[in-house]
Amino acid sequence: MKIHKVGSSVAGFVFDEQGRTIMQHRTGSHGADTWCPPGGKLDYGEHPEEAFQREVKEEIDLNIKDLKCIGFTNDVFPDDKLHFVTTWYVSRLASGIPKIMEPHKCIALEWRALNDMPAPLFQPTNDMLNSKEMMQKVKAYLEGPTT
Repeated sequence: MKIHKVGSSVAGFVFDEQGRTIMQHRTGSHGADTWCPPGGKLDYGEHPEEAFQREVKEEIDLNIKDLKCIGFTNDVFPDDKLHFVTTWYVSRLASGIPKIMEPHKCIALEWRALNDMPAPLFQPTNDMLNSKEMMQKVKAYLEGPTT
């Protein structure tokens, strides 16, 4: 029997001044042809918050601020024999103009409102958006003060 390891990943929403978040159209890896916000695997010894900041910069060349952890999803992909626990964040755009930095992983970027997500969504994104607890935290974050 083959033993499969569980990985740790990060993902999250980067909100602009209009309350929209940037979404990526995935390609070239598991979850291809689905949409999700920026995210990825943690590097050894890396704090999840630092990993999220790094992934946002690496994937879409944005700088973020006001990070807040809103929860976790348990993401199992039986067909790919993959399992990740994803730490979810919300953040605000600090600077930059989004651009595709990894064209082998992403073919499009769009600013979208949370009530107007593109389809289909990557499984972890769908699970997060269907979490009442995490969505309450996102709503409170958006209603809170900006710095």
